[in-house]
Amino acid sequence: RIRREKPSLNSASSLIVTIVSQVLGTMIFAYVIGILVSIVTNLDQAKRQLQAEKSYLSDFLCEIHSISPTSELLLRVRRNHHHFLLISGVFDERRIVDLFPPHMQTVSTVYVHRAVLPYLPLFSTIEKKYMGAVAIILRSLRPASYSSGQIINSARISARELHFIVKGSVNVLYTTCASKCATDTISDEMYGPQTFFGDAMILTPTEKRVRLKIRIVCSSRSCHCFVFCKSDYNTLRDAYSLVAQAIDEQLDPSYIKRWIR
Repeated sequence: RIRREKPSLNSASSLIVTIVSQVLGTMIFAYVIGILVSIVTNLDQAKRQLQAEKSYLSDFLCEIHSISPTSELLLRVRRNHHHFLLISGVFDERRIVDLFPPHMQTVSTVYVHRAVLPYLPLFSTIEKKYMGAVAIILRSLRPASYSSGQIINSARISARELHFIVKGSVNVLYTTCASKCATDTISDEMYGPQTFFGDAMILTPTEKRVRLKIRIVCSSRSCHCFVFCKSDYNTLRDAYSLVAQAIDEQLDPSYIKRWIR
């Protein structure tokens, strides 16, 4: 027969200590696991910030009740925003690069744009003449994305921009009047990756009114470009005249007569 002993005071206190220890141990374990999970999920800050930016845009577009969620305009906004984040990054890389010492800014800028530089052969030619020029130009470029059939530039738009194509293709369509004035050129022109168009828009003086006699349309499913605006070109000319002169040497002035009325 087993004799049952009444629990003593010492055994009761031991039981309480054991329960408290197990509860504390469980809480500490859960706390440590929570920290480890948080560290793992936050390793890719860029991806997390990318999702946050996309969610912010979605919330903003949902507030525009007058526009259909499936309209072409909103689809273009979403595509351009997503492409901009993929190319430029979700962080303010320009401000980060500006914090670096001068001798590291050029290297850092080239590293940030290392994936697209092979599609910009024009800059390698300029870089051979003036070391560091490519970093100056790259800071003035902005990414843009177009869908099939979208008009990039025309007489109605008359955007003073130089486009560098990274992916896709565009067609330059001459109007009836333009074909008569440009009999020595082909009526339709096509540009693909590693090419650029818009020479006339950059070379034409700012004070001169521009009216295009061509229409530039995206001919592929999508077209990803880098855009160099006339205003940025003027700023570059004031600060770095030699670099701007090197850009002028790579542009074709005959497009002024062929594209502009």
